Amino acid sequence: LAGMKVLGTFLPGGNPGGDFPGLMDCARNLLPLVEKGSGWDPAAVGLLLLLRGAGAEEAETAARNLNLAGGARDSVKAAPRLPDAVSRARRAGKPSDLHRALSGLPFEAQLAVLLLAGEEGARKRIVEYLSRDRFARTELDGDDLVGLGLPRGPMLKSALEALLMARMDGVVRTRRQEEEFVRANFKPADS
Repeated sequence: LAGMKVLGTFLPGGNPGGDFPGLMDCARNLLPLVEKGSGWDPAAVGLLLLLRGAGAEEAETAARNLNLAGGARDSVKAAPRLPDAVSRARRAGKPSDLHRALSGLPFEAQLAVLLLAGEEGARKRIVEYLSRDRFARTELDGDDLVGLGLPRGPMLKSALEALLMARMDGVVRTRRQEEEFVRANFKPADS
């Protein structure tokens, strides 16, 4: 239960359930992610929470003064993006909305957003994203879309992104549905 203890240390009084009803359940759901040596840095989560109101220069200075390197440095440098990510995560109604809010952040920053989200429903959606939705993949790849007539380039990238969002939101569930989605939403090169 080391992961639970680590998550608990970032909450008032060090109690993962006290001031945040439902957070204990969220933390339990995250344990498989944080206990399996996923390479996340608990100290970086704490630093992010401390620096959440900092600007880019302050976060960079903190990372430099603490001699952080690699992933820990990248995580701490994400501190200025936390307020926007928390706001977007709170408003997210669909998995794809959460993906847009969280996907560019290091895992430690995503955990910080979870801890800062406040509202129980938002925290539950974030846990679902972190434990399931962020791993969503399409069955079709770029070559498949080219085979359907889409040109290589920006349209292909847009189609793959839209397809992933549709997969996350349950709009498409099978390869055939993915093909139909692409045909309905993107015009082939020879049209």
